[in-house]
Amino acid sequence: MSYTVTPQSFFDLYVLAAYWLNPEADFRVNRGWNTVDKVCRILNGLGVLSDKQRKAVYKDRRTQSLFLMKSKVVAFGHFDNHTIAASGKILVIADDLAKELNREKMLRNMRIYLTEAGRTYARSIEAKYASVCTRERFLVENDRQEAMITERAKAAVVPKYNKRVEQETS
Repeated sequence: MSYTVTPQSFFDLYVLAAYWLNPEADFRVNRGWNTVDKVCRILNGLGVLSDKQRKAVYKDRRTQSLFLMKSKVVAFGHFDNHTIAASGKILVIADDLAKELNREKMLRNMRIYLTEAGRTYARSIEAKYASVCTRERFLVENDRQEAMITERAKAAVVPKYNKRVEQETS
């Protein structure tokens, strides 16, 4: 039941997912962010993305460019909730600006925040993607996947995952 994913449709699905996962518009620095990898995993669980599509998303230069065009990149740790909320862009990506931006890593595990403009955009496209994925289906799959991982397991997995991403995107 895989959906034919274009760079624009994937971007839209990511924005919708970020909106559904953070409905309260919490712009504090350590809250309200998501990663593309998490959204891909959930969409894969729903059958919207195949395993092959999921792997291809990270490397697709058109998708990387679209995320960059519609996002504001800020130095990690040097922004506040006002920076995120007031940005005219749809997304804010937190990165270490001392290094060159790794576009593939951006679509794996960088923290991406949805802005107020992004929330407005998500509400405007929700009906367009209702046949592909709904808020209810998405949140049920997210809860199912979260229930499979205990807090202790998460603490052990995250450092290994970050190391693997670093190796694969270097």
